[in-house]
Amino acid sequence: MAAKRRTRCSITIRDKDWVLVEGIDSATVDVVGTPGVSSKLKMYTVVPMEHAPDYYELIKSWGNPVAFTTDASGKTTVKVPISTLTAPWGADTPVAFQLADSTLVLINDQPIRPRDSNEFIDRIGVRSARGADVNFWKTVTDGLLEMDVAGGLTGDVYGVQLEINGKWRDVTNLGIKDNGRVAKDGWATVYADASSYADGGYRVRVFNRTRGIYDLLVGTSEQGSLELKMNLYITPGEHTSAGRRWRTTCEPYSQTDRCRTEIWSTEVVYRAGKLVKDNGWHFNNLTYKESPRALWKGNPLGNSGKYTIDGRQWRTECETLTSGRNGCRSYIVSDVVQATKKGNSYTYKMVRKEVFNNIVLFGFSE
Repeated sequence: MAAKRRTRCSITIRDKDWVLVEGIDSATVDVVGTPGVSSKLKMYTVVPMEHAPDYYELIKSWGNPVAFTTDASGKTTVKVPISTLTAPWGADTPVAFQLADSTLVLINDQPIRPRDSNEFIDRIGVRSARGADVNFWKTVTDGLLEMDVAGGLTGDVYGVQLEINGKWRDVTNLGIKDNGRVAKDGWATVYADASSYADGGYRVRVFNRTRGIYDLLVGTSEQGSLELKMNLYITPGEHTSAGRRWRTTCEPYSQTDRCRTEIWSTEVVYRAGKLVKDNGWHFNNLTYKESPRALWKGNPLGNSGKYTIDGRQWRTECETLTSGRNGCRSYIVSDVVQATKKGNSYTYKMVRKEVFNNIVLFGFSE
């Protein structure tokens, strides 16, 4: 009996800058091997294990195998259609190609690895015309949103919608140049303004404005939830938050607005040479509303560092966990009354310490 001939082929990929578009492009795969060999080529998505990159944690086949036959020189070119491939956590989906009659091994539901690792030779990135909305559940206190898109098509423009009374309303900040435009790496950031809506929970979604696509791929089950909370530091009037009474007033200041926030509290203050308790409105902080970062160039309140101003010591921190993105917080060293409880009474003394003084907010598009 004649021995059965094994299929021996190697696979390489030719494509457009390693990025193909689902439903539009086809992966151009070069097959090189024994002349006159007929087989089929299969496409898989692959996810390498974090701690063992030679193994694959998830392998999923896509589409139907594409038949081919090598020519007299043992070569052929195969066009493999790109199906709807998802990339919720990155801009590209890793794709591998293998002969359909090769064997994949799965043992006790453990990670899959091909018997012959050489059969997985190349990968290719696949972008989606839909892109992926990778945002988690969000809570914002100023109504200003930053939403992210991954795996989109370079040049496409995305927007943000909020569901109000069963209808989706566009809250994209259209005043920002190139807002939501996908960069070469497949990522886009969309800035939106929902500050005109009342506090509460809303559904929110990112959509492809260029193509009119609304069913983006999503990364988590929590995607699409937004909690709006008032920023009492920049909202004039009296408010109640966390059981405390607050009062804010705002006025024009240079090219922005400055707001003063007070809190109703009991403080121990010096009055007529004595320490006395005072019940009433007391200063909490100043807040400078959103303005271009360039306006604060050289101003200690808008730049991280330690400063001495009129003999007073200041410290400013920007872009930290405390200040948040696109903002700064400043503290001033002051003499304050410190209370210490002993039994059922208090003792008081003057101490020198840093005290929170003000917030500077930058335009969130910067």
